[in-house]
Amino acid sequence: MGVCYSVNNEKKNHRLKTEEDNSQKINEEDFQQNSFNENSIIENKQNITIVKLIGQIKGNAIKIENNNNCVIMIMDYSSSCQIQKCYNCSIFIAPCYNSIIVRDCNDLNLISISQQIRITNVKKGNFFLFAPTRPTIENSDVNLGMCFLQYMELNDLLKKCKLNVWNNKWSLYQTFGKDNKINYADEKIKNQVVNSFQTGLNECYISVDQFQILPFTYGKSIDFQNKNNLLVCTKRDEFFDEDVLKLILPEELKEIEIKLISTKSIKVVSELYKDFINRVKKGNNKNNIDYFTKPNQNYSRQNSKRFNKSAITNNSTIKNNKNEYENEYLFLWFISEEETDLENINEYLENSLEIGNFVLIKSSDFEMDNKSFIHYLSNLFNFIV
Repeated sequence: MGVCYSVNNEKKNHRLKTEEDNSQKINEEDFQQNSFNENSIIENKQNITIVKLIGQIKGNAIKIENNNNCVIMIMDYSSSCQIQKCYNCSIFIAPCYNSIIVRDCNDLNLISISQQIRITNVKKGNFFLFAPTRPTIENSDVNLGMCFLQYMELNDLLKKCKLNVWNNKWSLYQTFGKDNKINYADEKIKNQVVNSFQTGLNECYISVDQFQILPFTYGKSIDFQNKNNLLVCTKRDEFFDEDVLKLILPEELKEIEIKLISTKSIKVVSELYKDFINRVKKGNNKNNIDYFTKPNQNYSRQNSKRFNKSAITNNSTIKNNKNEYENEYLFLWFISEEETDLENINEYLENSLEIGNFVLIKSSDFEMDNKSFIHYLSNLFNFIV
């Protein structure tokens, strides 16, 4: 999608420069949530490009404060990040184990990957985000988009920070305060932001849209309520992500005239997932909405067949029998202009996806009208419609 900005054709496919080999796995104790090192504090800088490579932050907290007209690239993982009083700056934050807090900034371009982000009192901001929880915005004027800056080492950093690439709520913001102006960024704004990062990209030898590690989703940035909707369900396996990511590139989906709204990966009790799919295939499935929209039901093998996050993650019976019950499943939400376009994805997946173990569900499978089906999907993907 958009323009690919190649920094250096000869170095384009090289791995990102690193200060040291940082490939071994870490545990939670390696994240120094309230600790800074000499590389993780950037303050009182002007008119400069600063790049922190892999091996320089080492899971410490980051503080970026009182900077003017700077490009700042944090390529290493961190525990948390504070960005305050930065003006006319472009900042990239690699996977962050906890929260990114942004306060009192003007003319800020931020590309970030974190568990959570909170934005307060920001004027003229462009934020391109990855976050499995809803962004919080208070008294700010911002444009929102999905994180598009990706590089080869990113997948390892995501795993260290326990971030699942399929769970991204970048567009599902929640607001506080009365003085908010929030829009979704278009391609023109994205290209302007890319240009603002160019000196940092040059130093890192990376280019925009070179790697597809985070699936691109439109979220609530486009109209999905007046379109034809489709749910694809499938089980994940060891080699699943790479195969599916190739299939859902925006350029690939454009050829069959469909768009990806959202994705969700959750651990599911296998017998309940199979029961759900079997009931869909048999028809007469209005009651299947309960599998996803009854969050307070508890799982019981004898008297409950609810398929919901509460039952999947919190029940002690399941936790004690993970090998018997629990697998990870992926749900993909697609839309198209024409209902016939949805049929194209069935053939497309069958021809391209080697595992072949997927199920497509349309509104007619639930005997619902399109509005009810969208409400159902919105509950599944935690959208507020």
